[in-house]
Amino acid sequence: MKKILTVLTLVLFSFAIQAQDKVSIDQYAWLTGHWIGDGFGGVSEELWSEPKGGVMLGLFRHLDEGENNFYEFITLTEEDSVVKLRLKHFNPDMKGWEEKEDFVEFPFVSVEEGKAVFKGLSYELTGPDSMKITLTLKNKEKTWDEVFSFKRTKDFPVKGEVD
Repeated sequence: MKKILTVLTLVLFSFAIQAQDKVSIDQYAWLTGHWIGDGFGGVSEELWSEPKGGVMLGLFRHLDEGENNFYEFITLTEEDSVVKLRLKHFNPDMKGWEEKEDFVEFPFVSVEEGKAVFKGLSYELTGPDSMKITLTLKNKEKTWDEVFSFKRTKDFPVKGEVD
């Protein structure tokens, strides 16, 4: 009997740990909206759709001196209880940076209310309508963090300034 209780306890404990490890796309709903901020020495804009069907869609554009510099198409997808963040970069003429079948993926690290961490990229609410995005970049000589400060806005389209 003691052996059965021990096995049952271990099985229940295992299910409890697995339940904690499951991540839902709905945990990212706080990203939804239109965000405007800075980063890379210009104006950045990011738009996120509501989570539906296990997916959130994001769009990013960067403006430098009022001119479009580059775009990103981003997906947050729920797959097997893990959320994956993938993106593709485009020049203003819509020529992709990555090869046709390729994309950049940031592996999931953790999520909590108002904070999502992926390897090399994090989103964090710093107020009800303010957010900090930290992107880790590398080149041959060094690694550094590029920090973006965003405000959620109802204005559309971007007027070329950060409030």
